[in-house]
Amino acid sequence: MRLVLIRHGETDWNRRGKIQGVTDISLNENGMKSAGELADRLKNSDYSFSVVYSSPLKRAYETGEILARELNIPIKVKENLSELCFGKFEGLSWAEVEERFPSEYHYWNTHRKKAAPPEGESYYHKSLLVLKDLKEIVEENPDAEDILVVSHSATLKAIMCPVKHVDYNDMLKVFVFRNLSEIVLEDRDIKEILAYEG
Repeated sequence: MRLVLIRHGETDWNRRGKIQGVTDISLNENGMKSAGELADRLKNSDYSFSVVYSSPLKRAYETGEILARELNIPIKVKENLSELCFGKFEGLSWAEVEERFPSEYHYWNTHRKKAAPPEGESYYHKSLLVLKDLKEIVEENPDAEDILVVSHSATLKAIMCPVKHVDYNDMLKVFVFRNLSEIVLEDRDIKEILAYEG
């Protein structure tokens, strides 16, 4: 089995450098077009997808719908595939966050595993939730060859840090997930997901 993780397509907030978090923003025109191009490429690849699992947020679900339609497979929602909640940081650029919340930003940025933005959640908390959902996805599809999972940048980091044994404070140096980035998890990674207990 392979889990193919996809970050959602572009939104206007992505283009403007604004932190989205759980703020529910739709794809822009370029995001929809690019998701269609990804769907065409996946359709002509060696993958054999049976289902798409998506975050419930619009930008991810709209991406998943485009992929599901082109690949002629069902789409299902898993709540914990949603983006990390960035609390009071949402709607701001990172420069604005650093200016308005200097001490909170510095502490969070240097203690990424368990610190949370004001009124937000930590990466560790998100890891516990999203890896639980990924376990369920694997267990619900024992005979699947390939499964698509559409999520968000911070949530993908919350998956990859424990699965690849990367320190949470090093995530920005190790992982760069642009819109429609594709990350393939194979047997060894899936074993890490199934064994993860926090």
